[in-house]
Amino acid sequence: MTTKNVGKITQIIGVVADVHFPEELPNIFNALEVKMPSGETLTLEVQQHIGGNAVRAVAMSATDGL
Repeated sequence: MTTKNVGKITQIIGVVADVHFPEELPNIFNALEVKMPSGETLTLEVQQHIGGNAVRAVAMSATDGL
């Protein structure tokens, strides 16, 4: 069973995004799905837990529009 853990993007620099989670942090190398304004889904891969209930992730494609 998969549960949703919803986070909020707090910073984007190029293809690197910081994402804050109010509850449990996703594990390293987990995939995060972001709904783009265009309707497409952008996949981010968690690379690091950076403290303050946040993770640093790398986008698998362009972050234009976020």
